[in-house]
Amino acid sequence: MKTDFQTFEIRRRIAARPATVYALWSDAKRKEAWFCWNGNGWTHDQYDADLREGGHERVCFTNPNLGSFTYASHIFHMRRDTGLIYGYTMTGGNGPISVSQATVTLAATDHGTEVVY
Repeated sequence: MKTDFQTFEIRRRIAARPATVYALWSDAKRKEAWFCWNGNGWTHDQYDADLREGGHERVCFTNPNLGSFTYASHIFHMRRDTGLIYGYTMTGGNGPISVSQATVTLAATDHGTEVVY
């Protein structure tokens, strides 16, 4: 088994207030709408989420050519309108694919919110 540790950072500016952006990460119906997008052959089964500190998120994505993949997360910290920290696993037909920790920060700007993932 090979273990490869990597980090990356994605920055985006969104023309919306931090409270609006935070709501997309903390409201299960809103999160499902963008996170579980169905297209390009992908579909998702039931989405299960309790988006609060100590909560979880779980979804199975399926592609007829690639198989099924399961995303499961645990939410460690949620700070209203400023960000969150969570850990998640991705598994597929052959077992574990990745284990990750994500930190998302939201910062108000003159034109909306800067999101750093």
